Amino acid sequence: MNHIYSLIWSNRHSKFVVAHEKTRIRGRANSKVNASVASVLLSSLLIAPCAWAAPPMTTALPTGAQVTAGSASVSTSGNVMNVQQSSQRAAINWQSFNIGSSSAVNFVQPNASSVILNRVVGNEQSVIAGAMNANGQVFLLNSNGVLFTGSSSVNVGGLVASTLNVSDADFMAGRNTLTANGSKASVINLGTINAADGGYVALLGNQVKNEGVITARLGAAVMAAGDQISLNFNGNSLVGVTIDQGTLDALVENKQAIRSDGGLVVLTAKGLDAVMATVVNNTGEVRAQTVANKEGKIYLLGGMDNNRIEVGGTLDASAPNGGNGGFIETSAAKAKFANDVAITTKASSGIAGTWLIDPRDFTVAASGGDITGAALGTLLGSNSIQIETAATSPTASATNLVGTSGTNGDINVNDAVSWSANNTLTLNAYRNININADITASGATGKLALQYGQGAVAAGNAADYNIAKNIHINLQDGANFSTKLGSNATVENYTVISSAAALQNINSSLSGKFALGANVNLSGIANFAPIGNWDLAPDYNPFDGKFTGLGHTVSNLTVSATANPDIKSAGLFSVIYGAEVRDVRIDAANVTNNKDRVAVGALAGYAKNSIIKNIDVTNSTISANPASFTVNNRPTAGGIVGYMRDATAVSNSSSSAVVSSTGLAGGITGTMQGFGGSISNTYFSGSVSANIWAGGIAGEYIAVSDASAINNVYVTGSVTGIGSTSYAGGIAGRYGDGSLLPTISNAHVSGPITAPTSANADPIAAYINVSGGTYGTKGIMSNVYWDMTTTGLSTTGLATGFSTAFTGNAPTGISNSNAYTQASYTGFDFTSTGAWFSVDGSTRPFLRMEATNHITNAHELQLMSMNLANNYTLVNNIDLAPSLTNKSEMWKDNSTAVNYSSYVGSFVPVGKNSTPNPNTTAFVGTFDGLGHTVDHLTIKINSTALTDSVGLFGYVNTTIGGLRNIGVTNASIDITGGAFTVSHVGVLAGIVRGGVDNAYATGTVNVSSSVANANMRAGIGGLIGEMNVNGTAGTATTTNSYANVSVDASVAGSQFKYVGGLVGYMAGNLSNSYATGSVIGFDAVGGLIGATDTGSGSILRSFASGAVTGQKYGVGGLVGYNRITIGDSYASGQVNATGSGSSGAAGGLVGVNKGAISNSYATSLINASTWNSSSASFYSAFTSGSGASYVAGALIGADFGSSGMQALTNNFYDNTVNGSMAGIGMKNTLGLAGNTNGYSNDSATAAVGKTTADMKALAAFSGTTPAWNVVTDTSLSNVYPQLRWATTGLSAGSSVWVMAVAPSNSNSNSNSSSSSSSSSSISSGSNRDDAVASAINQPSYRREIGMVLPENRVSRNADRAETFANVTNALPAISSVFGSGDRLAVVSSPNANEPTQPVTLSQARAMMQANASPSAEGVGDVRVPVSRNSLADIVNGGVKLPTGVEQELFVVEAN
Repeated sequence: MNHIYSLIWSNRHSKFVVAHEKTRIRGRANSKVNASVASVLLSSLLIAPCAWAAPPMTTALPTGAQVTAGSASVSTSGNVMNVQQSSQRAAINWQSFNIGSSSAVNFVQPNASSVILNRVVGNEQSVIAGAMNANGQVFLLNSNGVLFTGSSSVNVGGLVASTLNVSDADFMAGRNTLTANGSKASVINLGTINAADGGYVALLGNQVKNEGVITARLGAAVMAAGDQISLNFNGNSLVGVTIDQGTLDALVENKQAIRSDGGLVVLTAKGLDAVMATVVNNTGEVRAQTVANKEGKIYLLGGMDNNRIEVGGTLDASAPNGGNGGFIETSAAKAKFANDVAITTKASSGIAGTWLIDPRDFTVAASGGDITGAALGTLLGSNSIQIETAATSPTASATNLVGTSGTNGDINVNDAVSWSANNTLTLNAYRNININADITASGATGKLALQYGQGAVAAGNAADYNIAKNIHINLQDGANFSTKLGSNATVENYTVISSAAALQNINSSLSGKFALGANVNLSGIANFAPIGNWDLAPDYNPFDGKFTGLGHTVSNLTVSATANPDIKSAGLFSVIYGAEVRDVRIDAANVTNNKDRVAVGALAGYAKNSIIKNIDVTNSTISANPASFTVNNRPTAGGIVGYMRDATAVSNSSSSAVVSSTGLAGGITGTMQGFGGSISNTYFSGSVSANIWAGGIAGEYIAVSDASAINNVYVTGSVTGIGSTSYAGGIAGRYGDGSLLPTISNAHVSGPITAPTSANADPIAAYINVSGGTYGTKGIMSNVYWDMTTTGLSTTGLATGFSTAFTGNAPTGISNSNAYTQASYTGFDFTSTGAWFSVDGSTRPFLRMEATNHITNAHELQLMSMNLANNYTLVNNIDLAPSLTNKSEMWKDNSTAVNYSSYVGSFVPVGKNSTPNPNTTAFVGTFDGLGHTVDHLTIKINSTALTDSVGLFGYVNTTIGGLRNIGVTNASIDITGGAFTVSHVGVLAGIVRGGVDNAYATGTVNVSSSVANANMRAGIGGLIGEMNVNGTAGTATTTNSYANVSVDASVAGSQFKYVGGLVGYMAGNLSNSYATGSVIGFDAVGGLIGATDTGSGSILRSFASGAVTGQKYGVGGLVGYNRITIGDSYASGQVNATGSGSSGAAGGLVGVNKGAISNSYATSLINASTWNSSSASFYSAFTSGSGASYVAGALIGADFGSSGMQALTNNFYDNTVNGSMAGIGMKNTLGLAGNTNGYSNDSATAAVGKTTADMKALAAFSGTTPAWNVVTDTSLSNVYPQLRWATTGLSAGSSVWVMAVAPSNSNSNSNSSSSSSSSSSISSGSNRDDAVASAINQPSYRREIGMVLPENRVSRNADRAETFANVTNALPAISSVFGSGDRLAVVSSPNANEPTQPVTLSQARAMMQANASPSAEGVGDVRVPVSRNSLADIVNGGVKLPTGVEQELFVVEAN
């Protein structure tokens, strides 16, 4: 749709300006504008697009014509001008060239091939507001600018409108190169320009813009910006455009429609800006659909140095009416795509076309990249797409192909891409392709083509495609994957397979190329026949093709070669020779061969001259244990390869396998022998044992070439020699052969190393074999280290005579206390481009190649510290205990005196607070746990220094929901030491700037310090230490989260402020969340939140049920010190106030309140017998900061406000629990001390006390004004109001609360008490009701959000087993009440008039244990229904009653 513009006089600017048609016009002082005023043109026209020249008069026509070449004549009749051209080419100079809205200029030309040049030599812009018609081709050149207004109508055979110029001589000779003459004016179309079929429209200049409609069916539409532009014609057709010289501030912009169906559309610009600048911007429609089987082509092109194109709107080269789709290219140094861009080459009945993206670098990312994965996937639904990156510079060479920081030419896939259409995604990289997110093509012929290293020929080309750990390329079976390395190479096509049968069938095509399109489970094959076969050379038939797992896993491989005489080497592959095998995980493999002269490995038994990379072996057992063998037929076993020969290279790999052999065994390979083999960027973390030679990397490492090398490796696994003459080495069991000692460099060993003869155990290499006792060619040994404590070895045999045998430096033993500092590893490259990474002072060196954004293990979790801006997902549950309790692993035990028999390493929080700019060290990415858990997180800090930001994450500065869907369970955070200050501690995160969604934690947090500082603002919480505002993301928000964490900051001398069961200190919003753990602190202590900040935050639909203990200021069941809105929330945990020395306020819901509270309640027992000072004395002491005074309230301890009480409405407390205690202990009215009773100045519903029975009655809440938003549930009975979101079994709804229909009948009265002389019962009055109330008030089972649920919740489990006792194991008193054989149950409250017998909690437990099977789970728990027919349970009475008092329960007949 065209925009309509008008030109109006601006008094402010004293000139005409372009305005939208709906702009209000005030008029001018002088309504008459003479011709001279109307002809004034501004030299700034189109540089500032909102400022235009005065409009031509409606009858205006071009003036001052002078024919300078060729033959033409000009005639005028009224408001129509006719230009009669009589030669094929002609040129005319004009003083002005304007066409009024009522005027027309007609070019009458000899034929369609005729061309006329119209050059404006005056100083006016050309404003075309009327009609321009031509049967041939028209050039309109005006360095002052050209504007086609919204009323213009142009119909020509071809049109060039430009601010550039061409000489008459060049024009007449057909040389169509146009050059700038210093003009910075623009060409803009707001109207309609139509070229004849096969014709063209070309708008050229410094800046070119279209907000109208341009049509060139079967021809070409070109918009180009530069200082020199060449047009390429073929007859009447414009077939190409070249920008020979760029220009500053170049811009081509389309906001409306350009259509060239069956033809060509080019939007191109080349800027000369020193910094990256946008030169092509499309937000409109660009269409070149297929017409009559002529496919359209669309090009959006920018320069490859500092130019950026921004692509939105629509690019349409589809074939909706038959034929094949066309071609689209979007190329520049940077290409940015809007999320809603629509790009299509789809063909309704033919073959879809191709979209080529050709920047210098290209990144697919959820944010901050060039296009999102979702947008790219959508576009692949209608196009085959090629992304192609360009060279860094014309001088780039093959030696600059491996991607490094600061260079270009890579393609990075950092966001998942998926599509279902049968289209192809081609990634064509000048250098590397880095795949850091899943790619999925679910169409039967959907394809992925990886073409890398295209900036050089194949020979010597080091480029690669890299699939990050735990990333998958998912493809359908068939010819759907291909690769190409080097510009002169041929494409290698792979057959994609995804079944066990197809994997086994590779044996029928051993020279083929295969890729796994999915994980393959081999559990259905009892004894897999290894791919390829080897008996005795030369009688072997190896796999010599290529195999890529595309990141997938082969699981449950079983190879038992013992019974098969034809198998000598065994693994997934038997023999690989000249092959490439990569990108596969082997999990749960069991490979055995107990014959002599065998080689076994998880991946391959035997490998020669092969490339092996990105292989991970997990949960596997590899063994070669023949009972006897000859010396020349020793069996060899390796975690990845049994026997490596000659130039076989293993890289970027790992093994945690259990490897054993009666001959040779190594964590990675049993034997490494021959010419030029290598193992690099690889580690071993399993266990290896052998009767002859055992090594952490290689059982035997011998070479006949000094090109062989083991480099950048580490060993945390155990190495054991088990034969009487066996040898065990941290790197190699046997090392060297003949006169050569091969290279070992950049390695560290920490696993235990043992042998029956202690002299045969060495931290590096145990058996050094050099013929004749002399060294020939020296070996290379450099930067090799071992932990003397954890290996159990203090010396190495390599140190003796080292300089005679080696160049480099001798291996160095490190004490465990120094094993976690980078300074101990001289020569290791810890830079961002190096091989190694560690958290200095806290971890051993990791290999950087281990890092990934899809987390599956402890190493990968810690390595998030390596890239704090990445977006991570947790792929599976992780139990940190096996890693943190292994002294050979990567984490330091921070205990004062380390006990290595009960070692506990400390995980290092991801991200930390630092000054002056914490964002340089904060975690600023995102983390999605996908509902998984991190178990046994352990952080122990024993320091006298400042400790800040402690948790799984330390300091987080991310978006709302940046941490989500994660549970951290059985956590232990223990921070102790001398005089130190600690702040911001939480199981999930120490500080969160942003938000958390759907997260939870269980475990303990213990913090202590000897600093006696009453102002120690700590921020200690069960889930989050401090949640605060992210300056870029707005208000911090946490939703759908909980903590069942015991938080203890109570050690003598520790005076920690802001301690909460969920969050220590909060500035922001919290909703649908809770805490159930006990909380102990000093100042501002709350069951849910310790303290809230001043602001507009809120706590909604949340609760706390844990006991709360504090010493001063504010202690509350929900919040200790509140300054924000609380709504629809409650607290039920006991509040213990133990202050001394200064003022304090304790409340069942809030201790000290300065915020609005509504629709909330408390049933907390307040244990604050000494906190009963008068309001007046408390107010004076509290506000002055001197003296000691304490108050307590069943709902609020003290309420403050500058103009009276805060807005408190519809709030309740159980006055049975705390007797006569006031709902609000002290209230400040108009800045004065109020009294503790009466609410004359308050809302009548500020704090209303009700009996326990009334608190459980629906009428009490539905009758309020306004009424609580309550829904009833017939399965509930005798319960306080529960939050609906937390109650399983209810359908979604808008109600907030859920209650029973009516209070159930009970044998007890909540307002009276009675006693019994029976030893088997206790008072059945308030004590029991209080206990039941507290138990019932535990939150209901978590709604279905994929989380582990705490057990102490109200449940609605219809399958609960009722029977706890029968006559044979019941108490004698019970047997007298019930008949023999009766099925009995224990309940909290029986129905009226039914036979019952009271029992204590311990009696019920004894009955249940006597009746339970020995293997029964939960035998120690007494779980009983709330009432006789209720489906809601309580566990162990729900609360801890005073010493000597037990919960009373009742035995009844079971249903």
